[in-house]
Amino acid sequence: MTSKRLTTYALNRKFIKHWLIDNDATQVELADAIGVSPVVLNRYINGQRNVPVSVLFSLAEEMRADVRDLVYKVEE
Repeated sequence: MTSKRLTTYALNRKFIKHWLIDNDATQVELADAIGVSPVVLNRYINGQRNVPVSVLFSLAEEMRADVRDLVYKVEE
């Protein structure tokens, strides 16, 4: 039996940056709204840290976006 590799996803940085511009918001404001520090949010956005599911759903709720819009499949 061949083991299947899990699909890897990352935050859609462009989507988030466009949302910030469209909503005249900063990463600091978004971080405060979802309950993480601005440094941690920046690390999530830049792929330096994995995003917990709870944070992903908080982002989706705060941004009024579908979770699928916030991530993209990483090609390996």
